[in-house]
Amino acid sequence: MFDMLKAGRNIVRLRGAAGLTQMGLADKLGISYQAVSNWERGTSRPDISKLPELAEIFNVGIDEILGKGKGTRFIGSVLDNTTEDYFQQNAISAEELSEIAPLLQLAQISEAFEHVKESAAVSDLLALAPFLSEELLDECAKQAFEKEGAGVLPPLAPFISEGILSEWGARAYAK
Repeated sequence: MFDMLKAGRNIVRLRGAAGLTQMGLADKLGISYQAVSNWERGTSRPDISKLPELAEIFNVGIDEILGKGKGTRFIGSVLDNTTEDYFQQNAISAEELSEIAPLLQLAQISEAFEHVKESAAVSDLLALAPFLSEELLDECAKQAFEKEGAGVLPPLAPFISEGILSEWGARAYAK
């Protein structure tokens, strides 16, 4: 969905065109120059809250920073608070959501996950687990346990509440 190396190269190009150093861009954004360096090398992604600031500094659209594509359109809908409209017109998979999850805040991921959770496999839950609330994970993991049994628990265990783990342990042991 996103090619972070390409996004990093775009940031380098746009920063150069704006006549800014990494330090200068970092100062404008209120972050460290190391963060800018990491973006440019593609080792990390800008926080979603920084994307509009970057676009304004460079006088471009977010799509020129991230590249054109489904992920960029979704990020744009999050920034514009139009995700419901986006989901009425577009489908997004749990796998695609996991690719953009590091850019989103917990509430934004939770809202988007509501649109994909029915089709999400356990492997999708595992990829999204660090970005979802414990309550939401408990709910989804409980459904997976009911459908697939206790074998789904081990990989998800670090992200699930102790109460749910105890309940499932007792149920699995009773069988």
